[in-house]
Order: sequence, then C-alpha cells, then structure tokens
Amino acid sequence: MQTRPRMPTWVTFLLGGVPFGVVMGAFIKQDDGSWTEAVVGGVLIGIFFGAAMVRLGVTWDRATAEAEGELPEDKLAAAYRAADGGPIPEDPEVRAAARRIALAFASFSSGRMRRFTLVMLVVLIDVTVVAAILDSPWVLVYTVFFSGVFAVLWWTPRRSRRRAEELSRAPATTSQ
Repeated sequence: MQTRPRMPTWVTFLLGGVPFGVVMGAFIKQDDGSWTEAVVGGVLIGIFFGAAMVRLGVTWDRATAEAEGELPEDKLAAAYRAADGGPIPEDPEVRAAARRIALAFASFSSGRMRRFTLVMLVVLIDVTVVAAILDSPWVLVYTVFFSGVFAVLWWTPRRSRRRAEELSRAPATTSQ
C-alpha cells in the first residue's frame, strides 16, 4: 500500500462544506430570505455537503491506494498524469500503475450511485428550466451548471476505460 500522506478528513470536510455552505447561504439571502435563514441554511447545507465530500474522499482513497502500489512519490505523480492523459510512459512500472489508477477511477465513477446522480441531475435540469420560464431567466445559470456536471459524469468513465486500454498496450521499445 502507498504510504504517502492523505488529506485529513476534517480538512476535506472544511474545504468541501464551508465554500458550498457560504454560496448556498448567499443564494438563500439573495432569494429574499432573512439573515437567520441564510446562516442556518448555509451551515446545515455545508455540514451535509462536507460530510458527503469526506465520504467520497475516503472511498476514493481506498479505491486508489491499491492501484498506486509502492511507487515512489515522483513515479506516482507521473502515473496520475499518465492515467489522466498525455504520452504513454516508457517505464513499465509507471504505466502499470497508471492503468490501475485509470481503471480505479472508471470503477469509482460507475455503478448505482452514478446512475442515481445522473437521474437527479436530469431532474434538477428540468426544474431549473421550468423555474427559468416561470420565474427568472437567471435560473438558467443553474441549468448550465447542472448540464456541465451531467456531461462530465456521463463522459468520465468511458474516457478512463479508454485510457486504461491505451495504457495496457506497451509502447514499442527500441533496442540499441
């Protein structure tokens, strides 16, 4: 297992929950809510979102820990870059780790939770379009955001599987 330090869960909680809670509190206030509603709503939403981010982070760390293997930090960084795209590494150890990381990401971003998230995003897109028609065209900003998240979630597992396939094909080596 990889021994590099991971981000502490409380940091993940704060980095995920605080900004999201502040933004949601601002939206509540902007939508003719009182300061009390904005603060309480922002705190509650931030707590739930922060907790969800911690859960995702822990699950991701578990999924990638085995894929990373015992690579040193410099090779591990190269493996993550290769798993995301770019040239295929010449080093077979880095290439194998990159393939495992790409497969871990494809697996992590697939399954029931992905389907549930995609369905929820379609519902949110529909609701924001209706709200834009009935209330304010500014609500279309949310529609664009949810549509972008939908596109990324739809495309990412396929892209990761394709990348893993590319990494499984060893590059031609030249002998001298």
